[in-house]
Amino acid sequence: MPILRGQLLNLPADDQAFMVDGASRLSKVVLLCASIAIGYLWMAALQLSNELDALSLTDALTSALNRRGLEDRLGRELRRAEMNGGRIALICLDVDHFKQINDRYGHPAGDSVLSTFAKALSEMLRPADALGRFGGEEFVAILPNTDEEGARVVAERLRERLRSLRFEFDSQLRLTASFGVTVCERGEDDQAALRRCDQALYAAKQSGRNRVVAFTSLEAQGVSSN
Repeated sequence: MPILRGQLLNLPADDQAFMVDGASRLSKVVLLCASIAIGYLWMAALQLSNELDALSLTDALTSALNRRGLEDRLGRELRRAEMNGGRIALICLDVDHFKQINDRYGHPAGDSVLSTFAKALSEMLRPADALGRFGGEEFVAILPNTDEEGARVVAERLRERLRSLRFEFDSQLRLTASFGVTVCERGEDDQAALRRCDQALYAAKQSGRNRVVAFTSLEAQGVSSN
């Protein structure tokens, strides 16, 4: 370093100024490149974090929300509805006689049924709606700004659509699903609404399957949501 300093001091003033200016520009370029690299790394880390968060809320088999994601989304929709006075309807549906599919064709066929059902359901819902796999063969659709009658119409359309599905492992197989419908009450928590919708679904299965039952019809019979 002393030798370099000595060589620099022995250079003409113009050359010394040129070298100093070049070194200053080089340091600025290096600093800019480092800043850009750090920026790209930060963006990549943020994207990875967002992707991991999304995966933690998504069911791997069906690409619908998993139970945690479903409850999180419903909680947010309930809070939004509380502020703007909107209504939220829920549709619970369960594949009829699903255990027989696994017993007869094996679990890969059962997985195929669930993923096919989820895809068909998602295609018929609005962008503002949300679909989640509540557990096993049961799904829940969240319908913001929808009353009970609107939810019943949607559920009937979904029921007809699911009846028309065909499966590669058995082209003759025809499956159905049962549906429960309810409207979230103002100020209630997500678990109370889900419990009420599940009761309506249970009633649909108990009364013969492949049908839509609204919780209000159970209330008329004196059934409690507790």
